[in-house]
Amino acid sequence: MNMVDGEYAGLVFISIIMEHHYKKESELEKKISWEKRKETWEKRKETWEKRKETWEKRKETWEKRKETWEKRKETWDERLDE
Repeated sequence: MNMVDGEYAGLVFISIIMEHHYKKESELEKKISWEKRKETWEKRKETWEKRKETWEKRKETWEKRKETWEKRKETWDERLDE
């Protein structure tokens, strides 16, 4: 075995180790990425639920206002009839 073969074998060995290292790192990044996506999804879900609650409250408020306006209209109609 001459010097060139030894250097080539060393480079091949290092490249195999680096490939293995990056493969593990890539798998770790995928796992972290998945966890971040899951957290983001949960936050969006919470936000959506809050918006839904807010919308329901607004709807109730508008229904009450509508009733109030209808009552006022009736009283005004009665006053105009007199």
